[in-house]
Amino acid sequence: MRARLYIYVLFVLALFDVLSGVLRFAFALVGRPYLFYLPKVLVVLALVVEGFAFARKGRVARLTVGIALLLAESAVVGLVTLPSRGQVWFGLYLLLPLVFAAISARAVVVNPQLCGKLVGILWIIAAVGVVFAWLVPAPWVGFEYQAGGVTLRASREWTTGGVPRIAGFSAASDAVAYQLLFLAIPIAILWRRRTLALVVWIVTGALLVVTTSKTAIGVLIAFSIVIPMMRWRIVPRGVKRGIGASLPWLVTAIAVGLPLSTLFIDYNVSFMSGMQGILFNSFGDRLGQTWPGAFVLIGKHGSYVFGRGAGGIDTAQSIFEPSLHIPSDNMFVFGYCTFGLLFLPALFAFTRRLGRARVGSSSTALLAWALAVAALTAGWTVGNLQGGFGTLAIGLAAGYVFHSAGRRRVQYLHGDADGRQRLRAAAKVVPVRDGGTQQVAD
Repeated sequence: MRARLYIYVLFVLALFDVLSGVLRFAFALVGRPYLFYLPKVLVVLALVVEGFAFARKGRVARLTVGIALLLAESAVVGLVTLPSRGQVWFGLYLLLPLVFAAISARAVVVNPQLCGKLVGILWIIAAVGVVFAWLVPAPWVGFEYQAGGVTLRASREWTTGGVPRIAGFSAASDAVAYQLLFLAIPIAILWRRRTLALVVWIVTGALLVVTTSKTAIGVLIAFSIVIPMMRWRIVPRGVKRGIGASLPWLVTAIAVGLPLSTLFIDYNVSFMSGMQGILFNSFGDRLGQTWPGAFVLIGKHGSYVFGRGAGGIDTAQSIFEPSLHIPSDNMFVFGYCTFGLLFLPALFAFTRRLGRARVGSSSTALLAWALAVAALTAGWTVGNLQGGFGTLAIGLAAGYVFHSAGRRRVQYLHGDADGRQRLRAAAKVVPVRDGGTQQVAD
């Protein structure tokens, strides 16, 4: 029962993200902009339920302890460093989807069919939104409204080199691009109708071109090669193990190394025009301004050891500290500013567990690995720990790899007898079309 509750809360959270531009617009028109935050209320209630379950059982997972320590450290640092408590609480509020996704990973594993259907529904909505906004001027694009004395935008209206960036039903073009990407990955891995999954994958690529999100397009192209290699039986197991072990470390090293390089190299990037400008201007801006500015912010208004705490950069800062606002535009920058040096061992532990995932043994392990690698790659240019599909992907992957590393079989949530029965049925080795086998839960 609790597993399905968590899945439906995840679905509502994802649905509101897919429809964020439309819903913000609609709720603002009727004078109820706060209704947009209903999914976060559901997340809080679900976390309360989980808290009671932990208290009743008397056992706490290591991942839960680690998350609690990181949140506590960021809260304390934020209360000392930041100008208002509201900024700290809002920063913690933005981290709730990450925490909830990590806790919900086990529920997702034992309900693969339900999750597959919900993923398909979300993909259709996101795809229709891109096509609609591409063909018809959307009234929510560029629409501004007031909430709590702060001016907010329903959906961002912007261009790259004069080319409009289509946001669909969402809040921005990069948001809908990652929605489509992170929905297409489970479809490609889990759906049994391979032809339909291939069609979805190809259409996703075309829609990503419309959004002009370069990182998402690059990940899709790379995964068009990597995912088949990890699934085909003709590919030697040693090759699969090598890719599974090395790729997470590679993309994580780049995510950390890119912003750190600005501490030692003064990038004097000359902005280009035409197609070169469309491809490289935003990246050059990050190297030359955004990431160096983030480290200056941490040094002058925080600590190089402890960071600035929850709410110290990006979204929360744009509301409470607009004069100092810096968009993180990188997962490491966001994590370092929020959690300080503690973020590095946490990221190391996650990458280490991810590299040890048995990607050749089950579709579930491959999915967790692929979602995490895609999210870590997106983290090169997006601070994807504070909301959005990248956050959900990292949370679900973390919940899976940390839990399955300690137990080879995923157990249902803390002793639910009906859940254990479903788990035993789901964990059976079943035949797949290529003549091999797969284990749904391992």
